[in-house]
Amino acid sequence: MKFNKTAMLGTATVLALTLLGAGTAFAAGADYQADPEETQTPVQTKLFLPENGGTNPDPVNPTDPSDPDGTNPDENKPNNPTGPFGIAYQPDLWQTSEFDNKGIELQESGEQVLKFTNPDSRVGVKDKTRQDTPWSLTAKLQWDGKQLPGATITTANADGKVQINKGSQQYEDTDKAEGTANLEINNDAEEVMKGKNVQHNATYDYKLTDASLKIADAGAVEEGTYKGHVTWNLAQTI
Repeated sequence: MKFNKTAMLGTATVLALTLLGAGTAFAAGADYQADPEETQTPVQTKLFLPENGGTNPDPVNPTDPSDPDGTNPDENKPNNPTGPFGIAYQPDLWQTSEFDNKGIELQESGEQVLKFTNPDSRVGVKDKTRQDTPWSLTAKLQWDGKQLPGATITTANADGKVQINKGSQQYEDTDKAEGTANLEINNDAEEVMKGKNVQHNATYDYKLTDASLKIADAGAVEEGTYKGHVTWNLAQTI
């Protein structure tokens, strides 16, 4: 029996190509599941607030209108908080003119307004907690010993404007805190300003414009020396 070598070679070639094609088709259809499909790399850091919780910018010292070129002894008093949250400063002293001399003559009757020697002082709240906790600053007038009936402290911050104290006598508007317009301080705790439920990292400043001592009825007041104090209170309002 004779074999056709050419035919056999052709058949072998076709068979080889067929097997090669089948192998290629099998490889293309393979489906692998990633293993591991997901991994993790830990990321860690530890942070702390700056010294004293951040800077304590001093307020602008008001000018004594009776001595604009001299040194005003009744400046705002910086408290230099050692933490990130506290009252940064407040008026050092509210005193009417001629206190160290004869004093001021009372009217026969009616309302009488007595200006302080530092009428444009400030109060500041330092909140550098970087938290979104709201807070409230209040003020209350109290007399030590002899009471001055019907007396309040009036101010004229018409819009209740609160600004951020940037230091170096630089102030910036903000919507993160708001103040009471035309604040009047009496023997009840009155809200001066409040921080909103947003993240805080600033010192908030409220200008106590044109601060004066108002007597409701001068005709009901005895002569004499009256001394008291304003208590400023700051607390978070969660």
